[in-house]
Amino acid sequence: MKAKLLLVLAVLTSALAFSGFAPVSASAKEPVAITQTVTYNEGDDDPFDVTIGEDGKVVVSGTETDSVSTWNAFLKKTKWIVQCVSALATIIMVAILVVKLMQVAAAADDPAARKRATTGVLWVLIVTALLGAADIILALAYRAIS
Repeated sequence: MKAKLLLVLAVLTSALAFSGFAPVSASAKEPVAITQTVTYNEGDDDPFDVTIGEDGKVVVSGTETDSVSTWNAFLKKTKWIVQCVSALATIIMVAILVVKLMQVAAAADDPAARKRATTGVLWVLIVTALLGAADIILALAYRAIS
């Protein structure tokens, strides 16, 4: 029972690791023409206008920065959150691996229990490898964007 619970935990961990990579698509039946302008001019320090045109493009005017520097600033602020979640998941997987290896050692006399424990170690190693791959992909994506 405990092995199944750990297996479910490992699968859920891997699903959470890859949930950000799921493709998302949306479509509209008819084109929607919306023109909206928002002006921010508080204190005249950094006034800017945001306009959504009929073609759906968002245009920001009156700023000194472009969208690339804005995304870089956003990613710089949120990168540590992704790294902390990834590090926490890796620490959890290492702890689960240690528990599974202790189960293999405890089942040295019983071949059936040893086989179940070895299968559990194999699954934990697979999920840990997938988690490591997700970490590498995120690191490469952050390097490519910034």
